[in-house]
Amino acid sequence: MGENESFFAKLIIVCFYSSEKEEGIFSLTRLFSLKESFIVSLKDKIIEELQTVIDPETTIDIISMGLIKDLKITPENNVSFKFGPSSSVCPLAFPLALEIQKKVSQIPEVNNLRITVINHQKAEELNQLLQDESG
Repeated sequence: MGENESFFAKLIIVCFYSSEKEEGIFSLTRLFSLKESFIVSLKDKIIEELQTVIDPETTIDIISMGLIKDLKITPENNVSFKFGPSSSVCPLAFPLALEIQKKVSQIPEVNNLRITVINHQKAEELNQLLQDESG
């Protein structure tokens, strides 16, 4: 059983135990709300990690520059987003993309990561490199 499944198995046991004690029924809506807050905290971790990736030309982090788009997290903790370098010929696109992948991949809760490079003349080549690097 994975970490996420274990968390929810324990949560369900605690919820049903407490609902018996209080003579009430634990709401499934509340359970889904807890799952959403778990996802939100993962989103916060990802954003915090991405804020440590600095564009050397501007000395500004990639989140503040708006280079990350469409961050999505599934209930299974599969993460995907788009990375758009600051220009279509940005010479730092390759090292930045690899650093982004490394930082987000190191977050324990992230099961699978899919980064798509957009708006760069070598986006196809870079996307292939990222896919090869992720195994």
